[in-house]
Amino acid sequence: MKKFFKNSKLVIVLASCILSILGNLSLFIIAKNEDPKGTDFDSFVAKYDSDSEGTQAELPETGEGDLNDINKGILLTKPGVVQIFNRSCAKLNIEYDPDVPNLSGKSYNLCSLSIGTGFFVNKEGIMATNAHVACPNETDLIVDAIMYGYDKDGFYKNFLDDSGTYYSNRDYSETDWKSELYSNYYYLDEGITGMILLGIEDGVISISDVTYENYIQTDNLFEYDTENYSLINKEENIETEVVDYREIDSYYEISYKLVGGQRSGIKKPDLALIKIVDSDLYKYPVLELANPNNISTGQSINVIGFPGAAMNETIFSKDSSNIPTITKGTISAIKDSYVKNFKILQIDASISFGNSGGPIINNEGNVLGIATYGLDYGGSGDFNAGVSVEELLNLMADNGISNESGEVMRLILSGIDNIESNYFKWAIQDFNEAIEITPSLKEDLYSLIVIAEKKIAEGEDNTPLFKIGGINIHRSEMVLFCIGSVIMVTGIVLFVVFIIILIIARARKKKKRK
Repeated sequence: MKKFFKNSKLVIVLASCILSILGNLSLFIIAKNEDPKGTDFDSFVAKYDSDSEGTQAELPETGEGDLNDINKGILLTKPGVVQIFNRSCAKLNIEYDPDVPNLSGKSYNLCSLSIGTGFFVNKEGIMATNAHVACPNETDLIVDAIMYGYDKDGFYKNFLDDSGTYYSNRDYSETDWKSELYSNYYYLDEGITGMILLGIEDGVISISDVTYENYIQTDNLFEYDTENYSLINKEENIETEVVDYREIDSYYEISYKLVGGQRSGIKKPDLALIKIVDSDLYKYPVLELANPNNISTGQSINVIGFPGAAMNETIFSKDSSNIPTITKGTISAIKDSYVKNFKILQIDASISFGNSGGPIINNEGNVLGIATYGLDYGGSGDFNAGVSVEELLNLMADNGISNESGEVMRLILSGIDNIESNYFKWAIQDFNEAIEITPSLKEDLYSLIVIAEKKIAEGEDNTPLFKIGGINIHRSEMVLFCIGSVIMVTGIVLFVVFIIILIIARARKKKKRK
């Protein structure tokens, strides 16, 4: 009996091991037969576009779904690019000016308005943009407010009245006064710019009470008060706060020095980080930042942003101003900055005011740089530039911020991976979940959903029935999976039985000794 018991233990151990091996082998065969990449995304799109006639009729009536134009990089990045409204205000203080004593002690409250672009770099709702968009240089803020502000007439009238100059002593009617003032704006602008710059340098002028107000646009257009540039529909858009920025050089100071024959230039990278105040409102995908070492001259690029030139309301509807514009080009050169302390990407993609702060991306959707400078002087071509992504990574590192993606980007990437594997049902599920979180994605993802639905109808879907431990189980593999599972479970049961018998045997043996 004792011999039989020993032999039965051996049989149980061997049987459980063999059955477990067979069960795992069947699952290995299933995993081995898995085709991880059934279809390349780009070839999938191209092939679908050449399919039977009538395909285009199934796409949205808005015209979305021109499949030749579907670009993986743009698909991944465009939803994470937003338009930024900035209102910056400051107080111009005249401490003492012996030449115009009447101005001493006078202060003027001034505000400027700008529209730019930003993009998300972290799942906590942190965006990158240009500093001159979100946190303009305080000198430039004052000069812009004077030369282009909402109350240019009022400022000059008050300034000239306070100064006790020629204009304030003339008995003008309101119409004549404005006519006289307009005819001298050029000289006044030049004079006031020089006065401010020299006054700051000499310490007779100071700037205080600087405030920055930034909002990102949702589906609702920015509506602001033309009397003071305050955003009217704040509750319909999303408020942000400044995280950090590089204190940039004054554009007017550089220009003024150059006119005077002095050498001057950009010394600091024009970058800022801002963050959504209410984190519950964050529903955007994060853009992936490229490795700066992988950037090279001649690379194909796209720039995404909201250029003012493309917001011509005599051509486009007013509502279309919240649709980002994409321009194409290459990296023409990679150059050092003026003082050789950071890299600048020279590009030939078209950009204009409003593009500032937008991403320069490669075909995979990785951010290579930030659109910053317009360099086209003679209309002979597009010569523009952006700060290299390396400086953005440095600014983020200084603030302990990583380029971490969130759930929306995970779903989009998963959907694309499932399309490449011919898992069209899973792709639709991923895209719909992404749209549920960020409704604005519908415009970008709808065409892919339509494609996937057609592929399912044509019998080309290979979506697994379910997934276990990273292994996808398809319908055709169900029999093998069931057999393997039964065998493996049987092996496990036999092994457990063996352990129980062993424990009982040892307990009895111990009892007999007592």
